[in-house]
Amino acid sequence: MTEIEKYLESQRALDEKGKPDTSLFGVKMYKSLKAAKISGKLYSGFSGYYRADGGTSILFGDTILYFRSTEDE
Repeated sequence: MTEIEKYLESQRALDEKGKPDTSLFGVKMYKSLKAAKISGKLYSGFSGYYRADGGTSILFGDTILYFRSTEDE
């Protein structure tokens, strides 16, 4: 396993059961934008990350889709 792969593994977001989290769309989720961008380039696929404000961002190439809950509004 390369240093980059070790970094990405350490940055994976975990679900309630402690397993690697995936989004509604089956996208690998990370703790930071940096890790999500590296993953997207390394694996030529989609990735995402959880923002500090509780929102979810999915990266599709150079496009970022941002989702957030409006339940509290």
